[in-house]
Amino acid sequence: MYWTFSLLIVFVIYINYRTGYNAIQILWSVVFVLCIFVKVVMHELGRALAAKNYRIQTRDITLELIRTPAGKNKFYFADQPSRY
Repeated sequence: MYWTFSLLIVFVIYINYRTGYNAIQILWSVVFVLCIFVKVVMHELGRALAAKNYRIQTRDITLELIRTPAGKNKFYFADQPSRY
């Protein structure tokens, strides 16, 4: 998980506070953001399991809020680790 995720939580709290929401409403907003985060984690784990089904090794899963680490990770076939 990347450090900018904590900035998102702080931003949600700040915006809700400035809007005039009470503590319960702010808490529900934070819970909503956390639920979306859990959904994204489950999605990425599903992709890793699908890759495993096709014998593609996934070394890591990087969750970043601001940018996508495209090209950062490569797929490695289990039967040909020196292919890439």
